[in-house]
Amino acid sequence: MSGSPIVITRWATQAGRRRPAIEPGYVKIDERSFPELLAIAPRFARHVRYFGPDDCPEGDWSDFFRADIAMVLAAMMTFDAPRRAAEFRRLWSSVQDETSDARKFEFINADWNWRSISTKQEIKSIGGKDVLSKHRLLAVACRNLAVNAEENHRYEEASRFRYMAMEARRLERWRGFAFWTLGWWYWLASGYGERVWRAFVVLIGIWLIAAALYMGVGFARWEPRVASQQEAAEARRDEVGESLRWPRSLTYSLGVMTLQKPETRPATNAAQSLVMLETILGPVQAALLALAIRRKFMR
Repeated sequence: MSGSPIVITRWATQAGRRRPAIEPGYVKIDERSFPELLAIAPRFARHVRYFGPDDCPEGDWSDFFRADIAMVLAAMMTFDAPRRAAEFRRLWSSVQDETSDARKFEFINADWNWRSISTKQEIKSIGGKDVLSKHRLLAVACRNLAVNAEENHRYEEASRFRYMAMEARRLERWRGFAFWTLGWWYWLASGYGERVWRAFVVLIGIWLIAAALYMGVGFARWEPRVASQQEAAEARRDEVGESLRWPRSLTYSLGVMTLQKPETRPATNAAQSLVMLETILGPVQAALLALAIRRKFMR
């Protein structure tokens, strides 16, 4: 055979072929380092009771170890900052992604002090500088709590939580004074369909305001009677009219609101426009009142 000979210098003996994994010192019984052993001592000391001179338990030994500077330095050396930071980012991401589902919570003997709960205060209590995020987080939490309350047949609590959720979104824009949005008028008219008394007061307000306005516009005083086409061509309607008096304006306004079509006809464009406006606003507000009552006693 030509060429240089093959020289084997490794694993030539049985001792050289021994695997490190089977060596006596390859696996330690306790692989923790000395700082790790020091750091675990205060945690373990919480489970060891301290007995005073009268042979009665008086706390544990954890404060004794925490007072030692060596234990403090050991805790600092063994603190896993990257792992804790990764865990914090995961939890924060779950909150941002709305994965914390309050619908799965089970409340036992929970008492909500609604008199001291304010939507603005709850928004301020949420940490961070991202104001928009504060409003969204509170709205999501309140919606989930509302679902939880409904599933457990606590309908009044569900109504309050729904109101807080909508209120948080309203306060997100222009400090809640975005009157050009539909949501603002929904809040004003009935508290998002959750406030019975507000919807009732607004309904009464529409009735009384319309009745007061009917006292300043003209209604037909008489209707021409015609028997032939010639008389119909020559007849003239009352285009000026006469305003209604207060008792009559109240009943007329109530009739318009309930879609009864009272006999007295509006004689002017202003009166006709007012009647049409009340014909729309009255039933809509009555529907909002019915919605608010239903949500208070939903079954």
